[in-house]
Amino acid sequence: MTMRQYKNLLLLALIFSGLVSCQSDEDGTEKGLGFNLDDTGLLLDGGNISSVGFYCLELNKIHGGEHWQDYYAKTKTVKDYNEIQFDIEIYSGSRYYPADTAVRNAIARLEEKYYREKSSFIVDEMEKYARSSIPGKGAGWTEFMTAYINGEVMITCDKVLFGEEPGTNLCGHFRVLSDTQCLPVGINSPVLLYNYGEEMPTVMSEYLPTGAWIQYRYGLQFDSQPSEKYESINLHLTLPLLMEHVRDYAVELYRGNNPGKIFTEDVFNADCTICFNWE
Repeated sequence: MTMRQYKNLLLLALIFSGLVSCQSDEDGTEKGLGFNLDDTGLLLDGGNISSVGFYCLELNKIHGGEHWQDYYAKTKTVKDYNEIQFDIEIYSGSRYYPADTAVRNAIARLEEKYYREKSSFIVDEMEKYARSSIPGKGAGWTEFMTAYINGEVMITCDKVLFGEEPGTNLCGHFRVLSDTQCLPVGINSPVLLYNYGEEMPTVMSEYLPTGAWIQYRYGLQFDSQPSEKYESINLHLTLPLLMEHVRDYAVELYRGNNPGKIFTEDVFNADCTICFNWE
């Protein structure tokens, strides 16, 4: 399951939990549905991360009726470096999903409460910026995950690239494509390293510092075109994460326990091979 699909399932669960928790006045009239389609303040469970994909996409090419996952998985052949865009996808695995609707919705409400409390400092800054910004510019919400950069993010190549020897970290040569307007960092006492209205970094090494809250996907491009030409190159992504298991935490709360926050660490790896047909 991709994080896009997981995000939609989470939102549906929260909507449904709002529906089943509707209350009525004494005369039987409905007080309200108790849910909001706005996802502002919601996060995604980093404890559900199972793997990471690193893909080459061909710019300005129509892919027809091919399923996006089939297309992403293919090794692409391009004529030059400027025909390439990259995509990092965070994939989710299975998690505890009780069959009883009431239990499922109760846990979903505990999750939502935790997310909104954790993200409240971002929402406050977003709303402050929205009130003070130029009309029409506005401020948007980014659904970050409860997972945090836990070391040096690396993209290496199996050949000399940008004049750098094989195995050298090339993240400084990649530009992040994003409309995100802030960058939270930190776990227990998080802050906004870049706030709404400030110029966000675009260099990958600056965009993903240690402690940064991650997103479920990233688009990348080379910041300049390498001079080296090969029949193929293999790029390797290393993504060290500290993952906070919010669903597991909410389940323990629902069971009446007093859990501490639950974290695990992992280093995710993915490869992207590109072939070239130089003209």
